[in-house]
Amino acid sequence: MNALSKEETILGQKVLDKVREVLKRYENYGKYLRFPYEWGERAFRGWLVYEVFHGVLRWPINYIVFGELFDVLFVDEYIRPKIYLETKRPGRGLAELDEFKARVRFYGTLRYAIITDGFTWSRFEVLGEKLGAQETVSIDKVDSILVGRFFAPLHAKNFLYEVFK
Repeated sequence: MNALSKEETILGQKVLDKVREVLKRYENYGKYLRFPYEWGERAFRGWLVYEVFHGVLRWPINYIVFGELFDVLFVDEYIRPKIYLETKRPGRGLAELDEFKARVRFYGTLRYAIITDGFTWSRFEVLGEKLGAQETVSIDKVDSILVGRFFAPLHAKNFLYEVFK
């Protein structure tokens, strides 16, 4: 196993562990918090961003922007969006895919667009105003190597000098 695949495997296992932990918490909390329009996607999104993107992928909080139309943008030092994350309530599936795809044209600096319900993750390369190659992983059907390869390009060190050093 070369150094890169070992690093990807370690990263993949950390991401798998955190995503599974968040999904389990979502399930447990959902037994008690079921107020319409108040529970679900927003809590799930917050946990994913804080625990996976901040905790594992090392995105500093001041480079993470929560919104309405764009659920989450991860920006660089110049406040240029680099990653767009769209979350759906776990188990809902990747609904509104056409709307998600149409949004990428608003930010010419995006490199990746991700949509997830926690179980299924789809990552698209962004090429100008269009989406390029799509890669999809199912958290309950993959190993840490594949998850590591999926998430490695999203690591903050690929976008922020302060994380790289």
